[in-house]
Amino acid sequence: MGIGIGVKKDWRSVLKRMFFTLLMIFLGFTALIFWIGMSIIFFHYQSDSGGDCYWDDYDDYSYENWVCSPFNLCGDIESVGIVLLYGGIDTYTDNEHFVSSDGIIAQIDALESDPQFDTIILLIDSYGGHAVPSEEIANALKRSKKRTIAVIREDGLSGGYIAASGADTIYASRLSNVGSIGVTMSYLDYSEQMRREGVRYLDISSGRFKDVGDPDRPLDEEEREYLFGIVKDSHEVIVEMIAENRGLDIEDVRAVSDGKILLGDKALEHGLIDRIGGLHDALDDMGRGIDDACELFHFY
Repeated sequence: MGIGIGVKKDWRSVLKRMFFTLLMIFLGFTALIFWIGMSIIFFHYQSDSGGDCYWDDYDDYSYENWVCSPFNLCGDIESVGIVLLYGGIDTYTDNEHFVSSDGIIAQIDALESDPQFDTIILLIDSYGGHAVPSEEIANALKRSKKRTIAVIREDGLSGGYIAASGADTIYASRLSNVGSIGVTMSYLDYSEQMRREGVRYLDISSGRFKDVGDPDRPLDEEEREYLFGIVKDSHEVIVEMIAENRGLDIEDVRAVSDGKILLGDKALEHGLIDRIGGLHDALDDMGRGIDDACELFHFY
């Protein structure tokens, strides 16, 4: 009887092991199917307009976060990488209405290093921003050994135009706002309001010009000349930069660098753009279609 009981216990043990083995296989297979399904959704989620890829990373601007290879987030045949430059321009920002040059340059450099792409398009709708980050974006385009195109949508103004000037070719609509080349340091002077309200400004600064531009006190003539000198010097640097980037005579650029906004036809007439058209026109001119394009998104 002891032997019989022992045999029954062995069979129960075997059955339990088989059950748990089959259960683990089933769970593992289910997890694998789930992982594959989620990978397909993540890596191949594309919009109806032709293969947009969404890549959300708030902190890391490293090139790896932008490149479509090796997972090829945008599909299999794309050869045109599109980078969006929408809003104001700064070096870094947490303002949803601004973009950072760090982020834009990371995307450009990622497309530059990815052999899948032979063309980089900077799609612009920007009223401008700070001069240095705008110059940094233009220089990133100039460094590229691939074909670079800037397409101005509604606005390519001030810093937005500086960024565009680094591209090999610039497109704009006949109704696009282009140019507004200039520098401003204008601000509101609250000193009279402060005086009426009985608030007195106390100047405790280490140098004569340390608190120049403080809106709570008025400028004297020497300070105004000092600030205007910075504006003039900055303006001259920008005029030289655009003339060099666009291969234009500096006097021709200076003639349209009084802050005026030019519509597309006038911008073309003055050499600020190369073609009238938009994104589809740029693709058509290359013999490409929207299905050949991959649009990179980043959330700032």
